[in-house]
Amino acid sequence: MSKEPLYPTQECSYKMRIEMLDSYLTNQKTVDVSSYFKPGHLVIVDLRDPSTNASLVIALFKIIVGLFVKQRMETGKVLLLDKAHKYLNSDPCSARFTVSMTSLIRQQQHFGIRTIIPTQEPAVVPDAILDLVFFLVLHCFNFPTWMRNLRRHISVNQDRGESEGG
Repeated sequence: MSKEPLYPTQECSYKMRIEMLDSYLTNQKTVDVSSYFKPGHLVIVDLRDPSTNASLVIALFKIIVGLFVKQRMETGKVLLLDKAHKYLNSDPCSARFTVSMTSLIRQQQHFGIRTIIPTQEPAVVPDAILDLVFFLVLHCFNFPTWMRNLRRHISVNQDRGESEGG
């Protein structure tokens, strides 16, 4: 924090956000959340909380991802977004999240990041993100509507019938 000049009001707001973020990461009080991001380490940020609304979850997520992106590492980084389909919908808050994720995925090579989005609802993954898919793994793929949706974005073997499950 000392590297960036901040106005007093910005500094207070920044400290409050970092302290709140830190309370989600650990019960211990630390100053630098970025210290959790180290080569060879796995950091799991579980933002599931029935009392937390989608807007707060997305805001916290954007802060964490911003810190993760800025963290310099000799190795590559993986960002896995489990249950992301819950936040990839058309409400205004989620739309901002989708724009943010799309931008990150477009620039992921520049940041040394690979993004993985597992979902049980491929039809809700926004077109902008599907258009950027480099690698797709399909498992227990049984619904023809999923195939029709994905076919608009990726090459699909046309010889296989949709009745085969894709």
